[in-house]
Amino acid sequence: MKTITVFSLLSSLLLPSFSSGAPPPVRDVVIVEVFGRAERYDDSLGAFAPVAPGFVVDKPTLFVTDATGSLVFSCVGSIAGKLSGNSRVVLAPAVGDLYEADLRRGSMAVLLDPDRPKDSPRFSIRTAQGVTAAKGTFFAVAEYNGQTYGKAKKGTVKRKVTPPGQPDFAAYLSKSKSKPAPPKPPKKN
Repeated sequence: MKTITVFSLLSSLLLPSFSSGAPPPVRDVVIVEVFGRAERYDDSLGAFAPVAPGFVVDKPTLFVTDATGSLVFSCVGSIAGKLSGNSRVVLAPAVGDLYEADLRRGSMAVLLDPDRPKDSPRFSIRTAQGVTAAKGTFFAVAEYNGQTYGKAKKGTVKRKVTPPGQPDFAAYLSKSKSKPAPPKPPKKN
């Protein structure tokens, strides 16, 4: 299994975005690398499909990884992130100047280049407990057993306990949940 260091994320994902001069006008999320099993919910199929590098997230999309799976994504504005094993998250393009991931289970690490321009998009991670955001740092958020944990490599992360503010994420997740098993018939004596 490949190990991705902070430096390799910076060099492979963030530095190329400076070579073109101005950032592209589209603020989609792009899947850069996939390890193990990672899938996305495909509305047209009504089922999960494998994710491949180069997939462009141009609308809210549910991603899941198994225990050995992970995926690395890149966003405009010198932002890169990694979704790790046994995770479930909705990624979406930026709305205005904000990327927001809706983390339902698992862990996500995000790197925001500290030297990026001040007007670069922001990135936050929403969980059931609220929103975690940071500027110019490497931070991670994990959701486990209904609890949210956040950690910053340098600096601090800002946490704000709020109810879900984007109903489309919650509605999207509800569409993709497994159907409950039918009730068992009563036992005969």
